[in-house]
Amino acid sequence: FCNYPNVRASSTYIINNKGDDTNIELYEGIFDDLYPDTKRDGIVFKKEPEFYGSDEGKFELALKPQPLSSITKITDVSWKKGKSKFAATAIIEPIELGGVTISRVTLPDKYIREMDLHIGDTIEVTRAGDVIPRIVKLVKEGNDRKDIVAPNICEHGHELVLVGKSLKCSEKDCDTFERDFVNKIVEVMFWGIKRAPKSKMYRLVGSGDINIHNIMDPDIYYVKLTDRERTLVSIGLHNLKENFQSKILYCMNIDGLTYDKAKSIIEEYNDINEYLEKDSSDFSKSVSYILGHSESISKFIKH
Repeated sequence: FCNYPNVRASSTYIINNKGDDTNIELYEGIFDDLYPDTKRDGIVFKKEPEFYGSDEGKFELALKPQPLSSITKITDVSWKKGKSKFAATAIIEPIELGGVTISRVTLPDKYIREMDLHIGDTIEVTRAGDVIPRIVKLVKEGNDRKDIVAPNICEHGHELVLVGKSLKCSEKDCDTFERDFVNKIVEVMFWGIKRAPKSKMYRLVGSGDINIHNIMDPDIYYVKLTDRERTLVSIGLHNLKENFQSKILYCMNIDGLTYDKAKSIIEEYNDINEYLEKDSSDFSKSVSYILGHSESISKFIKH
């Protein structure tokens, strides 16, 4: 291949032909001077067109080393509820790749279907780009295979249903609605703030340390935050108070309701104030009232 007309390696490599052997040597000087911090992960060969200005016959071929991989077994699957579906993570027997111990790997729906993966199967795992672990293939079916099926109930045992594009609990009084609502408020709090501590706040919401009644009173949960996080939470709460009626209406996750539409509804329709202006000076009371009338508000908005 290296002797093919008009084929050359990228400019940082030199091809030396010695009889029947072809040695590819890295021209260290140019590469290290221009890209001292860049990691090299392969060689690119380029075939130039026969005639200037033509693309006929032109192509590039990247040759990369086979990444490290290892054989392991799926022992279980954990699920995380997203807005419209559950995301799966495979729990595997720990393996070591490139000095890193791996015990969990993302398990996309596509992999489950196309590879026919089950709990108990033996699989091959690699690290894409020497960073992200991923499943390469099914090596052997397990003797006692268990189907990988996303849960269809909330943490309190109620059935989940897809409402529009949102996965919601079928029990309107379930605590999961309030938790999802508070998580949405956290998201809105940190709009436009770089490196906001959203993940930390989501964990505190999940553990019960933050709820709809104390989220506006951070002194209660400040002990759980670092100094930097406290500063960003204060900024977020200040931002939340601006147009907060529109924001808490948007946080209800009503299918098709954007923030701009929520603002328009607040400005144009007096009927919605029946729900939104109860104790409107108090964020917690106003939100609690909305939670209690969420179904009728949703019907009003959709109407």
